[in-house]
Amino acid sequence: MRAPVRPLPVAPRRDAATPARRRPAQLRVLPAADAVDAAQWMYPRPAAPAPAAPRWGDQAVAAVSHDLRNPLNAISLAAELLRRAWPNDPALLPERGLLDGILASTEQARRLVMDLLDQSLLDAGGIPVTPEAVELGPVLRAAAEAHRLLAQQRGITLTVIDATPAPVRADAARVDQVLGNLIGNALSHTPHGGRITIATERAGGEVRVSVSDNGRGIQPEDLPRIFEQNWRGAGGNVHGAGLGLSIARAIVEAHGGRITAQGAPGQGATFTFTLPLA
Repeated sequence: MRAPVRPLPVAPRRDAATPARRRPAQLRVLPAADAVDAAQWMYPRPAAPAPAAPRWGDQAVAAVSHDLRNPLNAISLAAELLRRAWPNDPALLPERGLLDGILASTEQARRLVMDLLDQSLLDAGGIPVTPEAVELGPVLRAAAEAHRLLAQQRGITLTVIDATPAPVRADAARVDQVLGNLIGNALSHTPHGGRITIATERAGGEVRVSVSDNGRGIQPEDLPRIFEQNWRGAGGNVHGAGLGLSIARAIVEAHGGRITAQGAPGQGATFTFTLPLA
């Protein structure tokens, strides 16, 4: 006799509103090394920023400034030779004055070109110096003579007082550049009939070099920023690029020295920098 057939179990019907049962999730604990790899895959570290490439504009300025040096030097040399050979004839004094103007303008342009070149060096990491034992006296007098003509044209007295017979350890060409920037700055802010004095004094193991004038002085709010790049301040020199004082500071600091500025409105200004004794 056959056994009765049992009906198969039928799963209950589920409509759309009835949520399906889910098996409880099973967590797997990864080994430490695998966990670190997984975390790095899910949350990758940001890539290190690439070093900034020099801007095309900066490179162009540096290249053009470099190429301008030779024609400017040629103009300056030709004008100086003409000036020396010019006849000492009162009737030709106006033309001689034109030559003087060419020399002064060429020197101003040459220094601007040098400032642009040095600023590109400064942006690239620093201005190189080659210190050696140097007598300051000839360097001071050469810097003053380079500006003598312009000072005379503006009726400004330029004086050098050297009180340091001991040599300093410095790069003479770079010190001349610092002096040129400071003297040029003083000429720009000193009125007709004024005076500029370049002086030195020994202080311990260093020498202090100062360039002072009796011009319009410095506003108090300008003093903290006067050595910043492109800073001119109130009533600044519109003929320059605002690079001279920042480059002067970079050169002095490359020698291990310091540079400071003092002044007040209507009472002139004094810029002082230090150099180590040799």
